[in-house]
Amino acid sequence: MSGVYSKAATSGFEGVALRDCEAALQSRARERDATAVGESCYPDRPVLHSLLAIAPLWVASPSPASPVPIEVVWSGEHCTVVDFESLLRDEIERRGGAAAPRRVEASLRRLDDGSHELLLVLEGGPTRRFVAPTCSTVIEAAAFVAATTQGSVAETSEAPRDPGLAIPEPQPEEEPPSTASTGASRDIAMPRASSRPPQTESVSRARRRPAGRGYVALVPQVSGGALPEVGFVASVEVGVLFGRLRVFATGGYRTPGEARSRLDPAAGGRFSQWFLGASGCFEPRRRSFGFPLCAGLEGGQVMGRGFGFEGATSTTAPWLALPLSASISWVPRRVGIRVGAAVVPVLVRPEWVIEDLETLFRPGPVDGRAFVALEARF
Repeated sequence: MSGVYSKAATSGFEGVALRDCEAALQSRARERDATAVGESCYPDRPVLHSLLAIAPLWVASPSPASPVPIEVVWSGEHCTVVDFESLLRDEIERRGGAAAPRRVEASLRRLDDGSHELLLVLEGGPTRRFVAPTCSTVIEAAAFVAATTQGSVAETSEAPRDPGLAIPEPQPEEEPPSTASTGASRDIAMPRASSRPPQTESVSRARRRPAGRGYVALVPQVSGGALPEVGFVASVEVGVLFGRLRVFATGGYRTPGEARSRLDPAAGGRFSQWFLGASGCFEPRRRSFGFPLCAGLEGGQVMGRGFGFEGATSTTAPWLALPLSASISWVPRRVGIRVGAAVVPVLVRPEWVIEDLETLFRPGPVDGRAFVALEARF
């Protein structure tokens, strides 16, 4: 009777929900004043009964997310810190993948100054160039731009067009996102759309130097050879720097030196000098150091005043010379120092004579100078 009852219950409730079936079994058990032990709505199908029990859980579980349909073509160097494709896919999945490009080409290389350059092409479109100090920074910026680019080229070309709809003119591209949103360094050259090859839109990161920089210098010197005794020269330079060229004007005064008569040591003369000149220099540089090699022309007067003999007077004579100098300069910022030496061939050599006695003085053929210049640039 139990087996018949189970079969009848099964055949009678195959199309009924499990909850209604169990209620009916309990009702029939009360009619017999007994519990229907071992009876179920599906006694002959235990596997099917188990599947129906877990069916709600299977239906409620989410389906695994399909991978983002994107092709990434990478070339050039590899960055060991971050992976471009992983960052790109994570960024696209986080944004839902609605505007994901179908093909992304990226090329990374290291520049001569140690920074990194990444060229990015989205679906055959224009080349976008990124430059940053580190490979991780430039890859993160490029991945963000690739994931956030709206309206890919491939989708636009394959989308069907309705001839009855007017296609609006393309809007100018928006400014690239700020470095605060991308986390990129401020040194990144953010991309701009362009139809030109990447070589023509390279952004120079070198700071432009001005066409010329002026300077002024105080140049104390020690001089000897042309005038009597070793003397002190106070001079000033004002000049301009053009790359490796230096051009300056100078003026100075040499303190007096004495020349005495060989026949009468009490007689003699005091000789001083002033001059104006101009010079040009070739100045190779390395970091804050410079090595000026200069040549110029200077002219002025030698002033002589006699003493110790009857009829002593003061006279002047022309001064003309060719200063040739070499020095080393160190200018870390706007103020620096220059140390050097000069050889000055004398072109005009007049004589000072004590009448009816002897030739008192004639300038030497070469004047030697050593100097220290305090230089300020502006």
